[in-house]
Amino acid sequence: QECVGSVAPARGHSPPRFDLLFRHRSASCLASPHRNSVDHSIAMTSGTIDTFSANADSREHAGYSGILVCLLYDTGLVAYFSILSKVKRGELRWDSLPPGPQRDMTEAATMLTEAAQQGHMLAQLWLAELYESGHGLAVDLTQGFRWMHAAAIQGHADAQYEVGLAFEHGRGTNKSYAKAFEFYHRASLQGNPLATYSVGLLYESGCGVDADPAKAIEWYAISASQDARGGLPCWRSERSFTAEFV
Repeated sequence: QECVGSVAPARGHSPPRFDLLFRHRSASCLASPHRNSVDHSIAMTSGTIDTFSANADSREHAGYSGILVCLLYDTGLVAYFSILSKVKRGELRWDSLPPGPQRDMTEAATMLTEAAQQGHMLAQLWLAELYESGHGLAVDLTQGFRWMHAAAIQGHADAQYEVGLAFEHGRGTNKSYAKAFEFYHRASLQGNPLATYSVGLLYESGCGVDADPAKAIEWYAISASQDARGGLPCWRSERSFTAEFV
């Protein structure tokens, strides 16, 4: 069974820590019989672990590791969304989370980190978001760039666009217009209209590439075409997905 995002372990990393999932099952958000839809989703996801746990460390069942990495990602992300929804409703504040939600957020960040270290592309993307936003973690633009770059290298178009922005503005990394152009171009080839427009801007300004007004106009036209076909960045769509939990 395939899951969203790559789960190829990064070289040098140990197998995923499945104990994180078992600990999360006993978290307070699962203890109440009056679960909301988010907490129920966590319970459903975590409950699947029982099917695989007995054989997770067996060589002949090595394929289960990939499934459990996906569960680390799923459970961590839903836990984050659960807290995010309460922040959006004004029930919590990121700068003053009570002990319970702070513990849940720490667990969510830890699970996303474990999945990201195992090569899960979307876990890398969302972990970058946590570091850049300071949601449950101290703001660390360098770490945010590290994980966004990891997702971009794996081929996520909108991570490539975000990395292009980081290189263009020197956010979490050294400024490099040439590298910004490279990653904008990669994302553009996958249909990201914002990246395509950025390629046009660099051609117009001559930053990171030889100035060419004619090519700039061509890329602006392509961007408009992509946008007209509904080519809005899926990363923005993924982020707007949190509205369903509000």
